[in-house]
Amino acid sequence: MTSPSPKLKSIVLNRQQARVLAESGELVLFDVLDEQPRSEWSHIDQRPSGDWYEWWDVWVAGGRVDQQECNIACPFAPGDRLWVAQEWQCGIEWDDTCDDDVDPLCGGNDVWFPADGEPVDGYGRTRPASGMPLWACRSTLTTASVEPVEHEGKWCWRRVMKKFEERDE
Repeated sequence: MTSPSPKLKSIVLNRQQARVLAESGELVLFDVLDEQPRSEWSHIDQRPSGDWYEWWDVWVAGGRVDQQECNIACPFAPGDRLWVAQEWQCGIEWDDTCDDDVDPLCGGNDVWFPADGEPVDGYGRTRPASGMPLWACRSTLTTASVEPVEHEGKWCWRRVMKKFEERDE
């Protein structure tokens, strides 16, 4: 019996992130946790099941040491599959058409990505990554690892993603 294929989710990358991915085949992102610990003595450990983390928050209050434990769910997991949404352009003849209505059989054969530099003549307006249809993406990623780390003074999820496949352009 084969396991079901993972659900494909989108990830929006800016031009710099898209360039790094294209050049190295790997991308590291730091996603800041919504709730931050109260002190520098805080610690986050992974629970045995692997999908929850325990957060030990230790601080000094009124001359005594106090601590609090809370559980946080990690919204990411190794093996997650993501399709890359980034700014894109198609033929100038599609400029008056909304993103969802660009015909993949016509406009899709002629897609340019601003992260690659300036396009040659014939490409239309730059379209936002948030409106990019799946057929226009050129790469998919897989999450290689996720861990909680301190980064630039904040607790973050550190995600390492690797290029899974290059789609036909």
